[in-house]
Formats: sequence, structure tokens, C-alpha cells
Amino acid sequence: MWSRLFGTSRDSGPLALPTFVPIPMGVPNIGGSVATASGLTFIGATQEHMFRAYETTTGRLLWKARLPAGGNASPTTYWSNASGRQFVVIASGGHGAMLSGASDALIAYALPKQ
Repeated sequence: MWSRLFGTSRDSGPLALPTFVPIPMGVPNIGGSVATASGLTFIGATQEHMFRAYETTTGRLLWKARLPAGGNASPTTYWSNASGRQFVVIASGGHGAMLSGASDALIAYALPKQ
């Protein structure tokens, strides 16, 4: 349906030194995505320390957030009855072979109320 470059050079570069310049170029990635019934696809996966939300049907980037290390994991989603909201969670641990940093953070984001 659609394809696009995934990731930028911000956290990678020659000699494993980050460029700090977010040039869209597509970078190696490892990790999965999660899609919601409301038409959003969330994915981290790249060397870059970024978590993104795409419109599933068009591939349009809707949102992104900086992570403490690479989100080289499959995100998950859950519903909180207490708050009446849906959340998406990703482990931002990085990956040694991917040179995507190291962290022990679990990051949760609340989706907008409908």
C-alpha cells in the first residue's frame, strides 16, 4: 500500500558516531510494530532513539517522540478502565549490535480520548 524511508541519521553515522542531523535515509532496524483498531501503527525499531505513529492506511507520519535509547522491541497497547484511555508502551532498551544505545526504560504514551 505504501513505503517510505524509515529512520534518520541522527543517532548513527560513520565510525559509529552519531551525526545529530536528522536526515531521512532509512537505517537498519530490528523490532516489530503494533497496529490499533483506530488505524494507527506504532513502531520504534531503528538505530535512532525515536518512536513513531503512522496512519496505517496512508503511511503518513502523525507523531514521533524521542526515546532514551533505541526502541528495538515490539510495542504493545492496553486499555485502562481506571482512566478510560488506551496506552501504547515500548521498551526503550537499545540493542548492542544495532549501536542504538542502552537504557532500562519502559515508556508509555496515552492515546487521545475519542
